[in-house]
Amino acid sequence: MRSRVASILLVLSISSVALAQDVTAAEWVSRAEAAEADVDPEEARDAWQHVIDVAPTSRLASRARTRIAWIEARSEGDYAPLATLMAFLDRAPAERDAAVIGTFTDQVDAMPAGTVRAEARLAIAGEWMRLGETERALAAWQAALDDPDLPAGDRDLVHESMARTRMNAGDLQGTLDELDDADLGTVSLHHAAERRLRAETWVPIAYGTLAAFVLAVIALVARSGRRAEALRAMRDAPLRLVVAGLLALGPYAIVRWWGDDSIDAFLAFAPCSFVIVVLSYAAGEATETRALRLGVGAFAIVAALASAYASVALYGEALPFA
Repeated sequence: MRSRVASILLVLSISSVALAQDVTAAEWVSRAEAAEADVDPEEARDAWQHVIDVAPTSRLASRARTRIAWIEARSEGDYAPLATLMAFLDRAPAERDAAVIGTFTDQVDAMPAGTVRAEARLAIAGEWMRLGETERALAAWQAALDDPDLPAGDRDLVHESMARTRMNAGDLQGTLDELDDADLGTVSLHHAAERRLRAETWVPIAYGTLAAFVLAVIALVARSGRRAEALRAMRDAPLRLVVAGLLALGPYAIVRWWGDDSIDAFLAFAPCSFVIVVLSYAAGEATETRALRLGVGAFAIVAALASAYASVALYGEALPFA
């Protein structure tokens, strides 16, 4: 009986010690996090080490080892560069204006070579990109690429960021050249730039086709001896399109289900199609020969395709065929 009581007391004693260690470890975690918030990496490293010393087998210790490894990998300059980088990133985005970024850039240029300097250059480039300063962002991205301590795995990301910077500035060909030079021709950004570059050529052609169709129908109706019939067809056409509108609810529901990014393309195409159909009715009544009616019909099909392409190119970039 006494041995059983002694065993129970021993278990309770061990549990109490473990609980006390967990509480103490948690307190050191709080101190470490506070030190990181206060931009004191050395103090944070020491606090994380105390977590390991107090509770070496706990989950908190595993986290502490990860944090210590991260901090010690950035120990160049006795942690002063890391403190500078942490202080910069700790600022609210609204506070990181051009003057602050410029000052930070000067500090980074004075840093010793190492991981912190490479990461700081990436931060500078990202900030200039956020502010829409294209030339400064590109120069900063290039400085990051030229840094020998930039991890090899980040180089493709930097090239893609440079390409995105060019794309945001409207330099589509520069975007493609940047990605091609880095052998990144298969990334989604490359495809998006290709679509937009094609759209710059084909959307004006699509607009011209629509305008030509409208002018051709107006000229045909104006010169026709069946002008009254053509105008009556235009008045009657909207009523006939009610059924077509009801039928369009199905495609609209599909587009809505597929993704909201395509809705704008659908809504842009719908009114254009309405106008094309109305004008086609008028042109059909104004023509007197079958061959001419077939010609108007073919032109209407081309105009509808032009309308569809322009709608998708301008409002539906998520669609692969834009």
